[in-house]
Amino acid sequence: MTTTNGSKPATGKTGGFRIPEELVRFKLTGSYEGAWVVCRLNVSMKYYAQLRAAADAEDQAAMATLFGDHALAEWNLEDPTGESLPANGEGMMGIPLQMAMQIVAEWVEQVSGVSDPLGQPSGDIEALAALSTEMGE
Repeated sequence: MTTTNGSKPATGKTGGFRIPEELVRFKLTGSYEGAWVVCRLNVSMKYYAQLRAAADAEDQAAMATLFGDHALAEWNLEDPTGESLPANGEGMMGIPLQMAMQIVAEWVEQVSGVSDPLGQPSGDIEALAALSTEMGE
């Protein structure tokens, strides 16, 4: 019997359901036109709880690092010398604040656009939206 996981076959050791990675690619605008970012839409509950704790503590460095290490998958960003910036927490800490805010805001918009299987709006999206606002403070 062949099973599929979205477009991927279930090839785990147990033949179980492999959770698909959901990615979104978007282009930045304004001063950052030409830059693109790929982010994960289905981050873990562990990451989300850590992000909420950092937001509650108003720790922008922790929020940016967590976002970079768990939501970022890829980007085409370079530093002023032409070296590629890593798409991770370290990279997020090395980009301009306005760029980081644009990336997080777009990610929040994309995450909130993912359909809820129960058809109910999630209050947690409001917390993610607050993250993008808090990063700018």
